[in-house]
Amino acid sequence: MERIIVLLFFCIAVEGDIGKHIYISKSLNWNDAQAYCRRYHTDLSFFNRQSDIDRLRKDVGRNISRGWIGLHRDPDDTAWVWSGGGHITYQNWAAGQPNNHKGKQKNVVIKPDGTWNDLNGKTEIKNITERVWIGLRFLGDHWMWVNGDPLEYEAWSQEGGQDHQCPIRKRCGALTNERLWENRDCQEKLYFICV
Repeated sequence: MERIIVLLFFCIAVEGDIGKHIYISKSLNWNDAQAYCRRYHTDLSFFNRQSDIDRLRKDVGRNISRGWIGLHRDPDDTAWVWSGGGHITYQNWAAGQPNNHKGKQKNVVIKPDGTWNDLNGKTEIKNITERVWIGLRFLGDHWMWVNGDPLEYEAWSQEGGQDHQCPIRKRCGALTNERLWENRDCQEKLYFICV
């Protein structure tokens, strides 16, 4: 007997430089929830620190019900990554999680208490096959996220050598199909990922 789980989800939308979490009361699987967020908002919600979860609670009126967030296993099943391409730098797993029950739990929900649980997203996760823009810019003398957040980790490709350390023209960040960063000319036309 197959068990049916109804899940809602949380999107994040960028308003100015500040991301705002939006509670969506639709029952969708993880991939459909991601597509919905990307079409109507920015992406599934992501969290880099406890204050991000606190902001989610504030944005949705402190009443978090269980819902999809943007965390999932990478295609090689070796690491947790965010829907927008970043690796996990903050973890808030519930006790005993992630447990990858029966080897099929590749997506993540946030529970009412703000902790995370891995679950089966019911469909295969799409792979990135092209370079895409991410919100990374070289401004002044350092790389930063366009929303002003500092870099808490770096995932630079080795193809460009050290070019990203002091770029002359390539001052925008892109994500490669290997899920690594590279600096590109901001005037190039690439697909993009919103957060």
